[in-house]
Amino acid sequence: MIWIVVIAIIAFVIYLSVKGNADIKNVEKYGGLRNKYKTLIDLIMSRNSFYQLNEINSNNVELTNTGMKFKLIEMDKKLQITWVWNSFGSGQNHKLLWKFDENEDQRKMYEIMNKDMALQNLIDDGMTKQQAEDFYIINNTANEDEQNRLVENFSKKYPDLWSKMTGE
Repeated sequence: MIWIVVIAIIAFVIYLSVKGNADIKNVEKYGGLRNKYKTLIDLIMSRNSFYQLNEINSNNVELTNTGMKFKLIEMDKKLQITWVWNSFGSGQNHKLLWKFDENEDQRKMYEIMNKDMALQNLIDDGMTKQQAEDFYIINNTANEDEQNRLVENFSKKYPDLWSKMTGE
């Protein structure tokens, strides 16, 4: 019985090794994650001039800044991005995870990530998820009339929050 368990463990380790090598070979065709996802990485890096890029290997990249880290790795032709944020304001640690198809538009990937991080920031400041989503829509509405209408609805829907935000 013990031999069966040992053989199963060895087979599993070999499987993971072969699978990991296939993922690395896939991204190495493009010169590594750094090149394959250059547009996305550049967009993340442009958020703040203090980001540092650390290429652990061709399929493992970290972008770090004080209190914040993005980890990019590709598995089974899907880009997995983990964002960890240690909030100075609330003292809480936040973690978000995204998975994108390898050929997905990198600007759209960034838009999704940027929205999720903005929502997390609003939640960290004390809003509920629904309040944060409503406020995010207000901040990202280009039409001034529509924005004014949304602000009016927001102030009526969340009067306590609105008075806190405006000091009224």
